[in-house]
Amino acid sequence: MIVYSHAYFKSQQTDIDKPIRYDLVSVSASALSELRIQTETPQYLGQTETCISYNPIDRDCSIKAVSTATTSTFKVTQALLPYIGRVDVDLVSFGQINRIGKRTIQRALSEEGTTFRTIKETLSFEFAKRVMTEQDYSISDIALHLGYADASQFIRAFKRSNGITPLQWKKNNKSMGDGIKL
Repeated sequence: MIVYSHAYFKSQQTDIDKPIRYDLVSVSASALSELRIQTETPQYLGQTETCISYNPIDRDCSIKAVSTATTSTFKVTQALLPYIGRVDVDLVSFGQINRIGKRTIQRALSEEGTTFRTIKETLSFEFAKRVMTEQDYSISDIALHLGYADASQFIRAFKRSNGITPLQWKKNNKSMGDGIKL
């Protein structure tokens, strides 16, 4: 599917370059390896959707309204998403990666009523919820994996955002993940 999709995109839009990343639902990259797809292109396994990305800021794997695709919040969210749960990226690092000044990002997000921290926390909590639903990791392991200094810091932030602790959320939503295998 990935190879056919890329070939179709190339035929429709001749100016696209090689993909910058692949998001795969599968936890195994063997299918891509067997097809000899560029090994230097990052492969993110166990994602909620399969996706080929060509531009880090304009990543859009799912169908979204055109008006949301142009907001700074959407662009930052999509560019930050690959790092959540993998690398703890702060605003300065994020700006350097995407060649955008820290103040430029802050100003654009401020105009839309949000902050980099809010976006990062939201994505981190979505990641944590997915892990709590699909895996059997401790809250402490998840907190450390997301870059929190300790579990209590993560628990406070999660509760502030969601109104309940991660453990309460996990107990309320555990049955949803039973039987799901990545």
